[in-house]
Amino acid sequence: MNSAAPLCWHCSTPATGRITLARTPEGDKPACCPGCAAAIEGIHALGLGDYYRFRTDASPVPDREQSDDAVLAPFSVPELVAGYLQPTASGDTRLTLRIEGLHCAACVWLIENGLKQLPGITEVRLNLASARLHVSHDPTQVTPRQIAQRLQQLGYRPALPSRDGRATVAREAHRALLRRLLVAGLCSMQAMMYSTALYIGTFDEVEQVYAALFRLTSFIVATPAIFYSGWPFFSGAWQALRARTLTMDVPVALALGLAWSGSVVALVSGVGHIYFESLAMFVFFLLISRWLEQRQRLRVAEAHSQLADSLPALALRRTDDGWQPVATHLLAAGDRLRVQQGEWVPVDGTVCAGEALVEEAVLTGEAVPVRRTSGAPLLAGTRVLEGQLEMLANGPARESRVARLGALLDASEAEESRLHLYARAVVPWFIAGTLVLASFTLWWHRDAGLAQGLQYALAVLVVTCPCALALAAPLAVSAARARALAAGVLIARPLQLLALPDVDRALFDKTGTLTEGRFQVQTIAHLDKRWPAQTLKQVAASLEQSAVHPLARALSTLADPLPVSNFRQQREGVAGTVMETSWVIQAAPGEAASGPGVTSVALYLQGHNSQPVMRFDLADRLRDEAPAAVAALRRLGMTPLLASGDQAAAVTSVAQAVGIDAPRAAQQPEDKLNWIQQLQARGHRVLMTGDGVNDTRALAAADCSVAMADSSALARDAAGMYLLRPDLRLIPWLHHLGRATRRTLRINIAWALGYNALAIPFAVVGLIPPWLAAIGMSASSLLVSWNAGRLMRWQAPDSEASPWKS
Repeated sequence: MNSAAPLCWHCSTPATGRITLARTPEGDKPACCPGCAAAIEGIHALGLGDYYRFRTDASPVPDREQSDDAVLAPFSVPELVAGYLQPTASGDTRLTLRIEGLHCAACVWLIENGLKQLPGITEVRLNLASARLHVSHDPTQVTPRQIAQRLQQLGYRPALPSRDGRATVAREAHRALLRRLLVAGLCSMQAMMYSTALYIGTFDEVEQVYAALFRLTSFIVATPAIFYSGWPFFSGAWQALRARTLTMDVPVALALGLAWSGSVVALVSGVGHIYFESLAMFVFFLLISRWLEQRQRLRVAEAHSQLADSLPALALRRTDDGWQPVATHLLAAGDRLRVQQGEWVPVDGTVCAGEALVEEAVLTGEAVPVRRTSGAPLLAGTRVLEGQLEMLANGPARESRVARLGALLDASEAEESRLHLYARAVVPWFIAGTLVLASFTLWWHRDAGLAQGLQYALAVLVVTCPCALALAAPLAVSAARARALAAGVLIARPLQLLALPDVDRALFDKTGTLTEGRFQVQTIAHLDKRWPAQTLKQVAASLEQSAVHPLARALSTLADPLPVSNFRQQREGVAGTVMETSWVIQAAPGEAASGPGVTSVALYLQGHNSQPVMRFDLADRLRDEAPAAVAALRRLGMTPLLASGDQAAAVTSVAQAVGIDAPRAAQQPEDKLNWIQQLQARGHRVLMTGDGVNDTRALAAADCSVAMADSSALARDAAGMYLLRPDLRLIPWLHHLGRATRRTLRINIAWALGYNALAIPFAVVGLIPPWLAAIGMSASSLLVSWNAGRLMRWQAPDSEASPWKS
């Protein structure tokens, strides 16, 4: 490598041989190859030159081994891209891609702003942790190939997502760090052995030649640890300085470089202390912190990947020619599929033949397999452990529950990455103060000589390294998210988990939340004898077969449906024309039958505005754990509330059964939203729990929100937390987890700040040598990592509401 060669402005590779110049508004910039030059010019041409100021690491090296056409070829085959396109609620199409070469938040900024300049792009969301890119676009204005071309123009390589590629990248990064850690560990131990012999005075005046040999050997074994294992710190510091910002790599690299140079001078001159062993140990401890952090993130990513990427690539579909393999993304509603033992279920559906034990741990966190027989629901992403099933698909894979959960995970990781940005905003100021303090220390000890002053200044640089401060919040939050996922809760918005301990009002929906949402017809009253009872049942079943309310599922099975015209779903119920007569189903007059979860509706002749012709009392079973969960929330200081669109009698009976005072019945979505806003205006913090489309606005407006398992897609998207298993006791459990997370986060920050506040004065006055500062700083980072890692094994306090006690 020619050390004198200029570094490429884009990827920082030495531009050996013929240098390519990239033309920019700021003048020509050196590039190592035409690919980097094109990337530099393309980024400036889009007006995104600020990227080179914001980035904290080198840009990716353009792929020189694969041509542009080879990279873009998959995006020209509609059948390949179709599996990664999904229609959105706004009418656009969302394309999901994997991006290679991401390094820092500046990459996110560059890609998001670069893509938004394309016509037809409505939304761009890039997850730095998972390298997943979601682009909502108008397919009539921009194609997937044009999106991929723009990404190539920015210097990144787009690819269609695959489980193998993502896992390979993560594993390779983990192995690379482990290699550096092992080298640092071995070298530091060897260097410490030689230095210990010098410290304890093994050699007398006559044997100084051996002492010199030990000092030289210490230099030889420690230097690889400093420059090979410590290379990420030097590289990060260089990129930060080029970007005219300060990261925690700057003081680390400065301390390593100065201490190593000073030790070399002492080695050659034979005067002064050498710190090779301390520097090697410093790098070793720093890498341990990074390795622990990376391992924790890898475990979290693998847990999320298991959920988001659990769909098989192929499925076995029944055709006229027998069972044929087909790509999962080509499946559609009504397809008859076969899932054999050991295979993953490709789409949501219903079992139509066979019997098997199915593992649903990926979706629910429940490790005990469940038996599925004909007529039972089957979820995509679950695995057949024993037996064989045939199923009918409910819809394409992209509409499956596990696919939607994958989208929620991407959103949650994007919010967590903002915590890193907050840390990045604080760390530069902290480092600037550190550098000023080190300079002051050097000036203050000027009378002790330059060598002694540098030693004290080095101790200040090392002891104030903000590694622990930068790790404090992100590590605690990611560990809490992983713990929640293992227990059956998806944290879509981590900040809501942190806010949960402040909640003092818990508002519940009734149907599907406090009750199971699976109505059964309890009694039928035939009120108008002019119409045969069977005919009225057929009318009711006909009207409800297209409705989405939980009541509809029970009424639609009463009888064989008849043709319906002018069907309308209204707030009050459903209406339509059957047998050339207009009908409506809405709330029954008077009080409902007694008992928790009983709701009464009636069939009317529309326009007659009179008495109903048939009345239906439907029972919805109260969740067994609901009273205990509500009681647990009350003990935690929350006031439970109930708002439901059902009749007063049904709502009151449920409220009495679970212990909620003054429930509100006949509530429209606007009423729930207004109630939450009124509570917030009076200074309360509100937790909303619901499941239906009518709860969406309330879920979005609440300070914290929980969507039940099997809730509607809109409710899932609006909520900050989503239960993967239908168990209300997870809500008080989440409250405890939120407290534990906040406590861990505060302890981490307090430790990081307290350690610096305590150690800095001693370092400034020269009472802490550099080797002791290295141990102290590394120990603080290790303590922060260890404390955050405890959340992965956290257990809730024993209580009646514990989901695992019964």
